[in-house]
Amino acid sequence: MRIPFVPSLPGPAPAVVRRWLADGPADSGGADLDRAPVPRVTDAGTSGAADPRLATPPLRVDRASDADRNPVLTAADVDDAAHVSFVADPFVVRAGEDTATDAGPYHCFFEVKRRDRRSLLGLRDTEARFDIGHATSPDGRDWTYRGVVLPAAQAEHTYPHVLRQDGDWLMVPSPAGSTPDELRVYRANDFPAGWELVDTALTGEVRIDPTPFRFAGTWFLVHQAPDYTVRLRYSDRLVGGDWHEHPASPLFDPGGNDIAPGGRPLVDATAGTVDLFFRRGTPGIVESWRVVAPSREDWSMHELPTSPVVSGSGEAGAWDERNVHHVDAGLARATGSDLVLVDGQDTDRRYRLGVARTRAFGGVGAATETMLAGRTVHPGERAILDVADPVEASEAGWYRASVRPHVRSHSPVAVELTLSAGEASASGTFDVAGAGRGHLAVGPVGLDAGDRPVVELRHDGTRPVRVTGGTLRLRGW
Repeated sequence: MRIPFVPSLPGPAPAVVRRWLADGPADSGGADLDRAPVPRVTDAGTSGAADPRLATPPLRVDRASDADRNPVLTAADVDDAAHVSFVADPFVVRAGEDTATDAGPYHCFFEVKRRDRRSLLGLRDTEARFDIGHATSPDGRDWTYRGVVLPAAQAEHTYPHVLRQDGDWLMVPSPAGSTPDELRVYRANDFPAGWELVDTALTGEVRIDPTPFRFAGTWFLVHQAPDYTVRLRYSDRLVGGDWHEHPASPLFDPGGNDIAPGGRPLVDATAGTVDLFFRRGTPGIVESWRVVAPSREDWSMHELPTSPVVSGSGEAGAWDERNVHHVDAGLARATGSDLVLVDGQDTDRRYRLGVARTRAFGGVGAATETMLAGRTVHPGERAILDVADPVEASEAGWYRASVRPHVRSHSPVAVELTLSAGEASASGTFDVAGAGRGHLAVGPVGLDAGDRPVVELRHDGTRPVRVTGGTLRLRGW
């Protein structure tokens, strides 16, 4: 059984997974914490094949894309409930009028937190209650509030994870208030407004944010338990299933309410990967972790180089100044849409909902290419080849590098070529007696801004050989 895992923040270590990242500080994306650098490919080989842990490009979120329209839903929009404190935990789906396809309007389900009573003299609110609200949009960016669809009088919930399964719309929300520590599943009998309870399981086991996903015929469930650990379970069925604790559980054991699931999992059955999102209360971020080929026995999990995918802006007075603790990019992965929904908390701890767009993982800088400069390489010399113009990473991220040298020799020789980028390198040989050209690729590899690929060449001849040109190319991945 493989159980690799590692913590991403200082403090008590998670119980099971070892991170596949090197030690050392790196840019935290604005969060004030020590983080390990992005994963490095230490032996890329000559084929330039992608790291299997990154078979699916990780999610990148462009928070600046719709900054002028955010927030798109606030407590003020909820006009059918009194004393609303905030709205949070957005989950978005698409459904046509017949609900038979995923085409049609966008539907957002979210937590509505309110207070049933006000204390005297304007002191602190009392009696928190939780409803599930609903809004629609024709394009995913301009939203209209439609009303409460699962009221506290029926059952109190937050984190309304809505998904489609075997033609039914299901909701697996977080317990709250009147439903303590229960895993409940609801089915829409009149989507989107009518929901009926169809299953209750794990009574006393689920504190908050149950997050199910299906992979290779097995249902997995990640959730925070009453002891604040993050637990992993599996079952044959989502409704009426018998949930067993996974050997890798608990995934995190922070010793406090520091970490919990933070959004819809992204499943790529073809690549054999699942991306999970976890919110950290301090410093208010959402991390992304990838599970490779999850099974009932194995759980191979690592934090992705784009983590944290979202965090509080830190801008004074901003709607998301304090933190962001939820992201739903399910449509971006499933339908090709670039829509991402997030929530954000201001300095007064009021959550609101906002929209963003995905950003192509290969969007780090445009492809840059330059010519290799001419160079004579003597026998036994390991020569670094110069370039006509600098080729360097424009920003920190993941890249592929490739080189195609042109070499001339008076007699047949084998040329050894080495291409290095960051901490990754690859070597290969080619015969100058043939075309006198070779090709070598490295990547994907994590580079910092300003990093430059390096090309080295040596040969087995007894006379000097001449590099007459060629190209060096760097492109984002």
